[in-house]
Amino acid sequence: MASIGLSKPYFSVYTESTGAYAGATLMGKATTWELSLDSGSDNVLYGDNAPAESETQFAGGTIAIGTTELDASVIVPLLGVTKTTETIGTASVEGLHYDDRQAVPYVGVAAIRKAMIGGVVKYQAIMLNKVKFSNLAESLETQGETITWNTPTIEGAVSKDDSTYHEWKKESGLLATEAEAIAVITAWMAAPTEG
Repeated sequence: MASIGLSKPYFSVYTESTGAYAGATLMGKATTWELSLDSGSDNVLYGDNAPAESETQFAGGTIAIGTTELDASVIVPLLGVTKTTETIGTASVEGLHYDDRQAVPYVGVAAIRKAMIGGVVKYQAIMLNKVKFSNLAESLETQGETITWNTPTIEGAVSKDDSTYHEWKKESGLLATEAEAIAVITAWMAAPTEG
């Protein structure tokens, strides 16, 4: 399958004790989705002086999601920061405060892969069940004669969820429309994770 696009990055706060999500929230417009997996070491059983069986299990990973923007409505629940309103002079100024009150939750994250199969465009929902994001790194530069677009990328650690089979990722089958893929993600993020 040849991927030709990416859209609709969603997140949902994950509750470890129940394995449930809080409903899908759009993060913005997708620019990148980069999943890197830690290489688990092979656990090899030897018999008759040679390898007889081998087992390699998921050992974690990292996800980096790029979007056109991450506004306060996403940052507050995603990173557990405090949103405030201050009066400065005569103006009322909203702000985000990163401090000791910050409690970063586990979340599920999902997006839609656009693919070309035999000349036909298809869509696939992809979800990582349990992720904890880190605070955003920033890279800023002054404006020159042409605009350089600096978009945010948020990175997080990928873990297994707390369901019976400790799922860490799920993918839908190929779907005819993006709307069908959105419906799949919405269903996944509204239900317990038992798989």
